[in-house]
Amino acid sequence: METFDVAIIGGGLVGLATAKALATKHPECSIALIEKEECVATHQTGRNSGVIHSGIYYPPGSSKATHCIQGRKELLAFCQEHSVPVKQMSKYIVASKKSELPRLHALLERGKANGLSHICKISSDELKEREPHINGLGALRNDDCYIVSFKEVAQTLLNTLQLHTFFNSPVHALYHVDNRWIIETKNHVLAAKKLVNAAGLYSDTIYKSVSSKKREQKIIPFRGEYYTFREEAAKKVSSLIYPVPDPSLPFLGVHITPMMNGGVEAGPNAVLAGAREGYSKMQIAPQELLETLSFPGFWKIAQKYFSVGAYEMYRSFSKKAFLQSVQTLMPSLTADDIVPGGSGVRAQLVGKDGTLVQDFALVHEKNALHILNAPSPAATASFSIGKHVANILFNDE
Repeated sequence: METFDVAIIGGGLVGLATAKALATKHPECSIALIEKEECVATHQTGRNSGVIHSGIYYPPGSSKATHCIQGRKELLAFCQEHSVPVKQMSKYIVASKKSELPRLHALLERGKANGLSHICKISSDELKEREPHINGLGALRNDDCYIVSFKEVAQTLLNTLQLHTFFNSPVHALYHVDNRWIIETKNHVLAAKKLVNAAGLYSDTIYKSVSSKKREQKIIPFRGEYYTFREEAAKKVSSLIYPVPDPSLPFLGVHITPMMNGGVEAGPNAVLAGAREGYSKMQIAPQELLETLSFPGFWKIAQKYFSVGAYEMYRSFSKKAFLQSVQTLMPSLTADDIVPGGSGVRAQLVGKDGTLVQDFALVHEKNALHILNAPSPAATASFSIGKHVANILFNDE
């Protein structure tokens, strides 16, 4: 049985960034990366919109704000050092109705509090000059935004690190014995002095399997679906176009995003997934769905957001309804301009009382660090989160 100083479960960007931080600060460490798929970045890391977030949405002083701002700097520096392509572009947060205009000012103040210096308010005429096909009463403009392939970032990280990798290795059992972790996978049995649980959609399951503490929280999987613009429609937009987020809702809403491959996509919506990796409407894992439906927190969310959830479900099945959401920002778009695109699943930690955990959530127990909630902007923030995890694991902070 091989023994390592640290074992990391999960080959997404947060797990890999943690490995980088450990290797940099403790180069003598032997690190095992355990991933149930055949390659890195298969799930949340490889299925997002590729936007490097600037930190405008997050409360100043929150973990999301702190890690997003610092992680962004380190991510961009890494991409430059290792020739990972990034594209710089403008972002517009667009107010489509008068009631949203005060929220623009609030976002501007929040952005300034988070240290953003490239943001300003612009009029509807200025917006029209810059993006002729986008409609709004006003907008926030940020010219210091970037997109990237996070999957390529993850693969580059893997290539630059000296890790012991175990792919196609779902964890079947996990034990803490004699002050070390025993990890049984499909093909191997490993031992490690310290453990990082960066299992994303399954991080709560792994935590509950080893913790004696009763933590009344569960990951609820929400699928986000996208439509892709046809070539001619894609030529009509060159910036990131976002709606003003509704502060009473947990997601940012449908937005328009140029991609690294030159295309443009619109989305996502947010619907309950029938499986933790349920990327299509037909993907259902009965046991996982039953666990979701039997969790009291889910029904409290469903009650609180009933009308919104019902509309999201309708929009998932109705191209017309999805199009209408995008037309709020881009009125000239037609049904012929878009085709169904990809999808992703967001791992959202929810309390038994129906509270959605909004910030990153980490738990340190028995020489293990469990990353229980790392939704957006976790990819942007990953390098900073990784350093934080490494420091906690070795009692450096």
